[in-house]
Amino acid sequence: MEHFLKFGIGKFEFFVPLRTVIKVLPAASIRQYPAESSGSVMGYIIVESEPIAVIDLHYRMGLKFEELELTHKMILMSWNGFKFILIADEVSDVVELNAEDFS
Repeated sequence: MEHFLKFGIGKFEFFVPLRTVIKVLPAASIRQYPAESSGSVMGYIIVESEPIAVIDLHYRMGLKFEELELTHKMILMSWNGFKFILIADEVSDVVELNAEDFS
């Protein structure tokens, strides 16, 4: 069994291993990269003097992302040494699940 952070984007629920989550942050102003970003990379924010890429899963799920609201959450994560932020509509819980049940 492993602990997962449960969060929502639109009508979708997601679970990420808690060991990959550094912290959940409130919505913050996103800066644009000097070169044009494409796809799901929205820009970056500075966290503890480090620029961190912001990934928009709304785009990946085919959902329209209007604008960042105060109610959004930013999930700071690390995967294979790469730090990034996911924007979530809501972060709801930490749950214990069997990772083998995911396909």
